[in-house]
Amino acid sequence: MPQSHSSCTYPPSLRVTRPIVDLYRFMRHLLEHLPEQNLNMLSLSIPVIGLFVLLFLGIFKFIINPIFFSPLSKVPNAHWTSPFAPAWILWIRFYSKENRTLHAAHLKYGPVLRVAPNELSVNDISSVRTVYTGGFEKGQWYSIFDNYGYVLNT
Repeated sequence: MPQSHSSCTYPPSLRVTRPIVDLYRFMRHLLEHLPEQNLNMLSLSIPVIGLFVLLFLGIFKFIINPIFFSPLSKVPNAHWTSPFAPAWILWIRFYSKENRTLHAAHLKYGPVLRVAPNELSVNDISSVRTVYTGGFEKGQWYSIFDNYGYVLNT
């Protein structure tokens, strides 16, 4: 049974260090008698921590980022899966229902819709002009729209 500090025979200067000595003895006891269990727990916990980190990064990249932090997050979604994957619009295109489905979505949600993580559907002439001539960074394919909205004098 452990002694109380009041009946301790240590000099007054060492009474403060007694709890530190007890903690040291307890830790030494753990390290001497449970090394196999500690190593097994450590070797098991590293892959588990790695798995949780990968799971968190995947959830952030594919769910949280497209919904909250993407530049397109403020555009209304045509379908609840639009921020995550293009599967919905690809399915609609496969069955050749894109025009009527997007027309109904535009009537319901407005002139600009998000139909995939990086794809918009625009149903308004002023929005089309903004997209094609508004100074947004575009690939070489968009050069066919260089004269969009301008009248050439011949």
